[in-house]
Amino acid sequence: MEFISNTLIGFDRVKSILEGLGVKLTQSSDGKVYPMSREAKSVVDILLYEALNLKVEILYNQDVKTVLKNRDFIIQTSTNSLKSSKLIIASGSSAYPQLGASNIGLDIAFSFNHNIISTTPSLVQLTTPNPIKLLSGYRQKAKVKLISNGTTIQEVSGDVLFTSYGVSGLAILDISYLVAKGLNNYEYIELSINLLGELKNLKVDRSSLKPSKLWLSGYINQKLAQIILSQNSLLDKKEQDINSKDIKKIIYSLKNFRLEIDGTRGEKGAEVMAGGVDTRELNYNMSSKLVKNLYFIGEVVDVVGDRGGYNLHWAWSSALRLVDI
Repeated sequence: MEFISNTLIGFDRVKSILEGLGVKLTQSSDGKVYPMSREAKSVVDILLYEALNLKVEILYNQDVKTVLKNRDFIIQTSTNSLKSSKLIIASGSSAYPQLGASNIGLDIAFSFNHNIISTTPSLVQLTTPNPIKLLSGYRQKAKVKLISNGTTIQEVSGDVLFTSYGVSGLAILDISYLVAKGLNNYEYIELSINLLGELKNLKVDRSSLKPSKLWLSGYINQKLAQIILSQNSLLDKKEQDINSKDIKKIIYSLKNFRLEIDGTRGEKGAEVMAGGVDTRELNYNMSSKLVKNLYFIGEVVDVVGDRGGYNLHWAWSSALRLVDI
């Protein structure tokens, strides 16, 4: 962590640079930062315009095959052979390969004998061995506890989206790194999800013959009502038959909705990948300690942050350390 904290450039400086280029930012109350446009393409377009305006030559559609070094670096692509006295690897990770992401940066680092920390999906959806397909598409703000081998190790709040494979949503992305790490260590992972929302109490009409599902649907989502009642063997009851003990069971089930987690959606669903080039083999200016004039920045390095601009801040911050090379 010392390497990370010493290498990070302050947010104010990064914000000043980006807004000077025309990328306006907005910051939420919890410290997360997003482009004001809420559109990644607008940021890419502005940065691309600035690069071309500075006469940066960009070569498209050239997959890097190998990188060798004698006196200079020789980069062999699918269509060309390039020579450079210095080489900066800013290739990101294999997260979301649908957009062309790959492990080429790690392959290059490994070819120069750098240690690679095993990669793990982060900011990613989670899978369960028994998906609750009836709830697929249901989204709710909730409090989520991550429980590993019986011990709560993280608590977050945010929206949870139930899917045909498991769960997604911002709260799930926020805990996904520790989930993936725990699963890699063969820990038993489950979530306790508080779906109570604004519900304070449940009232019943002792003269009502209304089906319990219809009664509870007056308080919560109909599909969720069916699941909760089924779990407590109350689905066949009428409203007038629901007693105080039943109400306590329902409240408890909503406050402690359990899901076993057995995996993630992998790199195809991940926004970032934890792991990468070992930071112990990099200098303060992001240069390799093993190979002269070789640099690594951004996600290809073993640094990962929370959702909300932290990973992009690491990319900008690590790149700014190269200003004087």
